[in-house]
Amino acid sequence: MLPTRIEPVTARRKLRAFVRFPWRVYQGDPNWVPPLISERLEYLDPARGPFYRHADVALFLARRGREVVGTIAAFVDHDHVEHVGRPEGGFGFFEVVEMTAREVLDYCRQELEPYKIPSHVQFVDEFPRSTTGKPQKFRLRETALRAVREGSPS
Repeated sequence: MLPTRIEPVTARRKLRAFVRFPWRVYQGDPNWVPPLISERLEYLDPARGPFYRHADVALFLARRGREVVGTIAAFVDHDHVEHVGRPEGGFGFFEVVEMTAREVLDYCRQELEPYKIPSHVQFVDEFPRSTTGKPQKFRLRETALRAVREGSPS
């Protein structure tokens, strides 16, 4: 298998590949409602997207050879940072195909400082949510700790 490489989205052509990638991930899923391509292109365009007015955003493609196998966006929302009073960042548009926990860990070992490398990676189909729809982070922690204690493979 070819190695996976991460590249920044720096041109319109790469942005179109980024926006169109979810069709590959969700093809055949009867519950998926695709977004409008024109809306996504506008939203992710630094010149037109309203989020860019108060945030720093970086988009990335994961490729094996020439094939796109994943996307992710990393961001710092400066309005949010000002509101909470501490530096925070986030990520979104995380879509992948055929990625294993081992590949995630291998990539982290290549790209991150040793203290930032996770000891365990687990993929979940959905987040546990409260009755109001908020993610229940404490349940994610409980699930992760249980998996580590039971020695689930990562």
